[in-house]
Amino acid sequence: MNSVSTFLVFQGLFGLSMNAWILIIVMLSLSGAASFIFIGAKNSGQFDDVEGIKYRMLVEEEEELEFYD
Repeated sequence: MNSVSTFLVFQGLFGLSMNAWILIIVMLSLSGAASFIFIGAKNSGQFDDVEGIKYRMLVEEEEELEFYD
């Protein structure tokens, strides 16, 4: 083994172990997935009316009571 490959095997790239690199890759993957999910939800309009949902719940309840009377 030469000195460069010995360094990469025992010391890791930039001084990080293999477990640290796996952790970084998993962290970046999950963060990227969460970002794509948020951007998709934002573009589909799921965050447009955050105040109206609590009032819509009350209106549906009143209409439901009128329907059953």
